[in-house]
Amino acid sequence: MDLRTKTLISFNITLIIIIVITLILSSTLFLTSYTQLEEEQINKDLARVRNLMDIQIEDINRICGDYASWDDTYAYVSGDKADYVAVNFVAETYENLGINVILVSDSHMHIIYEGAYDPGLQSFVPVPENLRVYLDYDSPLYHDPLSRTYAAGIISLPEGPMLITSRPVLTSDQSGPPNGFFIMGAYLDDTRITALSDAIGLPVSISAQNDRKFTKSVEPRNEWFSTGFTPFEDILGNEAFVISIEEPRDIYNQGKNTLASFIFILLLFGLISGILTVLVIDRSLLSRLSLLATHVSAIGTDGDVSRRVESAGDDELSHLGEAINRMLATIEQIQETLQESEARYRGIVNDQMEFICRYRPDGVVTFVNDIFSAYVDVPASSIVGRKFTQTLLSDDLPLFQEALTAVTPDAPATDVEFRVIHHDGAVRWQRWAVRAIFSQTDRISEYQLIGQDITELKNAEEALRESQRMLSTLMSNLPGMVYRGANDSQWTMTFVSDGARDLTGYEPEELTGSGRVAFEDLIHPEDIPDVWKTIRDGIAERAPFAMNYRIITHSGKEKWVRELGRGVYGKDGELRALEGFIMDITAIKKSRDAISEANKKLNLLNNITRHDILNQLTALLGYIELSRSDITDEGVRHYFEKMERAARTIHEQILFTRDYQQLGVMGAQWSPVRSAISEGMARLDLSTIRLSVDVDDIRVFADPLLFRVFYNLAHNSLIHGGPGLSEIRISGHETERGYLLLYDDDGEGISREDKDKIFNAGYGKVTGYGLFLIREILAITGIGIRESGEEGEGARFEILIPPGAYRLAAGPEHA
Repeated sequence: MDLRTKTLISFNITLIIIIVITLILSSTLFLTSYTQLEEEQINKDLARVRNLMDIQIEDINRICGDYASWDDTYAYVSGDKADYVAVNFVAETYENLGINVILVSDSHMHIIYEGAYDPGLQSFVPVPENLRVYLDYDSPLYHDPLSRTYAAGIISLPEGPMLITSRPVLTSDQSGPPNGFFIMGAYLDDTRITALSDAIGLPVSISAQNDRKFTKSVEPRNEWFSTGFTPFEDILGNEAFVISIEEPRDIYNQGKNTLASFIFILLLFGLISGILTVLVIDRSLLSRLSLLATHVSAIGTDGDVSRRVESAGDDELSHLGEAINRMLATIEQIQETLQESEARYRGIVNDQMEFICRYRPDGVVTFVNDIFSAYVDVPASSIVGRKFTQTLLSDDLPLFQEALTAVTPDAPATDVEFRVIHHDGAVRWQRWAVRAIFSQTDRISEYQLIGQDITELKNAEEALRESQRMLSTLMSNLPGMVYRGANDSQWTMTFVSDGARDLTGYEPEELTGSGRVAFEDLIHPEDIPDVWKTIRDGIAERAPFAMNYRIITHSGKEKWVRELGRGVYGKDGELRALEGFIMDITAIKKSRDAISEANKKLNLLNNITRHDILNQLTALLGYIELSRSDITDEGVRHYFEKMERAARTIHEQILFTRDYQQLGVMGAQWSPVRSAISEGMARLDLSTIRLSVDVDDIRVFADPLLFRVFYNLAHNSLIHGGPGLSEIRISGHETERGYLLLYDDDGEGISREDKDKIFNAGYGKVTGYGLFLIREILAITGIGIRESGEEGEGARFEILIPPGAYRLAAGPEHA
């Protein structure tokens, strides 16, 4: 099937599908819309029926009101007008008013008159017994008479639905009090139904609710009529009956006629458009495309790329013809270039740094490049056309022969490495890529070899192996385990050194890869959360991590280890692995625990001794105070004052030793500087001082008493700053030497001669140990401090944190 036929068939099928879809959608939309219009019209007519029913009920209610609000009725209910019934409730009254039932009761709901009239029989009949169901005490007909309102609606009786109304009995001037109820009812008979039909101009019928179950208010009866339904409730809220109307489906049938006309027009338009489109496509596209294909086929048959196809016009087909002509011109140029490049091929090959050789299966060389010719120190003309081989070492000759026989049509290429004796007598390594060229009968017609001298590479590989051997020996002799592992839930090790054997009791291969033991299984269960938190924090900060934890060895023995590690990241910044060193610190841990226990006992002894001394000093100060009141000699009083000052100084120094007895006892830790500043300042009353802190979110490796540094600096400012002290500023920034913290106040400052003395033990006006111990706290982890302020302008303390002793929250450790 040619392209023209395919195009015409595809177009016609597409057109038919579009028309069919359009017809289905339009039919659905049109008929649905007309059906909705039809239902809206019927619902409007049903609403008119309900309004007319309300009007009929209101007419009966109006008549009932005339009788209920009448002095004669009021007198009759009160028992004063005996001839009221004989005069007013005659047959003509029922007929003229269109009423079937009249009931009159007193205020206690006792019926004092009841009458029922059948206009068909033209005689009085008994009041329907089922009417009494609606006359009990709780009936809506007996509403509150004092409210002077009325009740009106429908009741359902076996004889048929009845329109009924109830009004309180009043005097003609609407005064009272009400002394009873006047009730009127009329059957919804054929006369009233006919009146409804005449009023709306449509057939109206009535049926009991249980005669028909319906789910919607409008239902089509056939193609020509639809029926609308509306239910009515009685005065008790129960469904009494259903009124239905029947309307001709003029709107729906008009819609069907309109749709038929639309379908006819659409089919006619589609037929005409299809014929015209097919003619236009065939004339402007398919015939020209067929002619273009014929020309291209002719050029392909004779192989004359210098010919050109016709490309008249300015549309896509003419552009295609121009593109084909450009392609033919390009092919023509490529053919010319190919001939030139073939001449350049030998020059390119000869300029390669690799050796290139081609020879037949019989060993006759067909081509060598200049680099190979120079390597073997034999002219190419003396090699090509002859059998030529290098001198291979006898041990390696089988390797080369095996490579030549290993190639097959399915695997025509292989690699081989061997040693040759160079023309200068040296032994050289060579690597060759051997490719066999097979004929159509799968026979080898030629070998093509590309090779290079790899002697230096072999020497480098040997040097690398020696380096790896040295590294392996070094790691094997380390007192611990070097590792490289993945950052996964099992802490999978990809490499562990031989030190793993002494550290864990497991062989290295048992801990690596898919070995039977994951390193996480060796970590003490209580320590696993802290271990992973430390690693995650180090990774998040791109910083080295260090931690101590316990492991369970192969023999079940518990060991304390210290791990130093860090993440290894690729050029893309992604985490590649974890590397580090783990060593046994069980003995160190036991020693530290022993020292810690000894320190606890010493601290306990210090506390007891300090407590006793303070008690004695308190007693001494009390005795001095008591004795001073009895001393009249000024000389003796002077000595007592010196004794008191000395005792108080001793008291302050003893308290000072209590604050700093933990100095250096606990190990240094990473502490947030901002938190240390806040903790230190919170211990002082700075209500009259303006405090500003502008420090990066950094952590410092320092003694846990770091907060005492900022406390003592601020305490000194409060004591020695003078009355002009109003502000304390703490700031910080990175420098080439590390992170510099600056503490400034606007007090009196420190004199030049005191700058070098203030950090000495015992120098000062209070205890003399505040700044001394600040320097000692910082010096534990190599942090320095100096005073650089100007006297009279305030004090300035510079705290220099060296690289490696601080971490910025958003970056790695500075080292």
